[in-house]
Amino acid sequence: MSMAGLQAVFYRDSNGFEPVNDFIDALDPKAQDALDWHISLLNALDEGDPPLAFPHSSQVDGELRELRCHHGRQLFRILYRRSEKLFVLLHAFEKRTAKVPVGEIRIA
Repeated sequence: MSMAGLQAVFYRDSNGFEPVNDFIDALDPKAQDALDWHISLLNALDEGDPPLAFPHSSQVDGELRELRCHHGRQLFRILYRRSEKLFVLLHAFEKRTAKVPVGEIRIA
């Protein structure tokens, strides 16, 4: 990673709970590897790079973006936003609908 590299970090609430990390840890090991690989795409970006392009990522609302992950037929989304040199991974869920549900966006 270069000096201007960006880093993905898990959001941690005041109780020390990391929802995205806990979501990933609850998956089977191969699905965990798939999500970790997608997160590594964010870590490969430098400060001056544009946002990660579709199909790996897309804009949801304002600065909120989704990391579009899949493992076999399972679709996962990790909602995140950039804060200076960090990508803060806010919320993860298994996607079962065409659009990101409003409730999932509210959680993020």
